[in-house]
Amino acid sequence: MRELLTTRIELVARPEAARSARRHVRDALNAWQITAGRCDDTELVVSELVGNTVRHSAGAQTATDSAPVVLTLSYVSAEGCLRVEVTDRSSRRPRYRGRPGDDAESGRGLFLVEAVSKEWGCISMPGGGKTVWCRIEAP
Repeated sequence: MRELLTTRIELVARPEAARSARRHVRDALNAWQITAGRCDDTELVVSELVGNTVRHSAGAQTATDSAPVVLTLSYVSAEGCLRVEVTDRSSRRPRYRGRPGDDAESGRGLFLVEAVSKEWGCISMPGGGKTVWCRIEAP
């Protein structure tokens, strides 16, 4: 049987958003009984993607924005994969620069996402904004 589990949370683009996103992921994966090594990897990826969104899209936020970041987490049992999506209103696409140098103080976010994920990408949204997504194996 093919089972689809999904959860979604809206976050305000503030520094504490990554912490809230990690907690949401942990709660969802525990409820779905997906804990065998994938919870930490998924939390890391979510923290990086949400953190990048907060850092790089703060200028796109307006006074009427109450939830500019949306985290969607899905699991399809037949595929054995988690899909993480982080959507924001900024059209600024992530720039992947490959492996950062040992002395680099930033630039590790997408490198970590690529290392943990089966695949990842970015989709421009109609009407503006983008969704950065990745797939993580979760047998």
